[in-house]
Amino acid sequence: MQIVAGYSRSEEKRLAFEQELGVRAVPDMKTIQSLALLVGIDKFMSECRALTNVIGNGVATIVVSRWEKELDSAKLREAMAHPIENDETKLP
Repeated sequence: MQIVAGYSRSEEKRLAFEQELGVRAVPDMKTIQSLALLVGIDKFMSECRALTNVIGNGVATIVVSRWEKELDSAKLREAMAHPIENDETKLP
């Protein structure tokens, strides 16, 4: 183990371990910036995954109801032709 002047025994152990592995315990700025970019992209992708799940669930509901011959096409067309507005409620 290499002894470095001015460091405590625990710091010397850490430095020796880092030298063996060829890594640093403290990431550099480029690594931190890369992680920040990935976190930002993941936030956006999370929204996309949620939207995809909602659309997929709606399509699956229609497919299964048609397969089971429970789909009322007239009601489906009427509901799709008149979407709910922001101030409307689903209650009659």
